[in-house]
Amino acid sequence: MSEGGNSDPHLFDSILLSSTVKKAATNALFTANELRQDLQGCIDTLDNIPPSYSSSEVCSVLSSVKDRVSADRSDAQQITRVEASQALENIGLLVVEVERRLHHWQAQYPDISPIKVDNGAHIQLVRSNPMLRRVLRKCIS
Repeated sequence: MSEGGNSDPHLFDSILLSSTVKKAATNALFTANELRQDLQGCIDTLDNIPPSYSSSEVCSVLSSVKDRVSADRSDAQQITRVEASQALENIGLLVVEVERRLHHWQAQYPDISPIKVDNGAHIQLVRSNPMLRRVLRKCIS
């Protein structure tokens, strides 16, 4: 037993762990709620595209929504807390609904802009590999 107010160190560890778990769960739920709000905003955006918009303006809105949904899906995949599983399920349903509406709009307003290529993920590979840099230099020259 402890005297003089000394506490059990395991109790402190348990309280600290419990606090950390609660904070992680709260953060996961907060992030999930933000994603839900953004996806709902995407639905609102698609539902409120003005009829006066030109084809290029509609395509711009659709591209923006598509990028937001992609980012939200990626962010949702980073949430691993079991406490957020119901929220993640709801997010999944919202993603499906936004994509359904996007496809409907894209059928009416196909994107005829040039294809976007993002090689940003590969730049680190090139920077970290001297042999690959030399090969690329020779291919380009």
